[in-house]
Amino acid sequence: MPKISDIDHERIAMIIDLTMAKRGVNNTQLAKYLGCDHSTVSGWVNRHRPVPKDRARKIAEVFDIDPRLLDAQTA
Repeated sequence: MPKISDIDHERIAMIIDLTMAKRGVNNTQLAKYLGCDHSTVSGWVNRHRPVPKDRARKIAEVFDIDPRLLDAQTA
């Protein structure tokens, strides 16, 4: 059975992935906005690693979405 944190990370990754697709932003572009490597973004959207809170807040800012959507505490 998956842990709550696993479900949260899956939900957050899906929101980021769908928002990127809707806005026409790829991993490289988002990575540039965030100041990280594209492989880091790829790891998030492919659900291989969790999105750190500070990055989630920045992603919410970049996409102008409610930061609570990307907060594991507000599932």
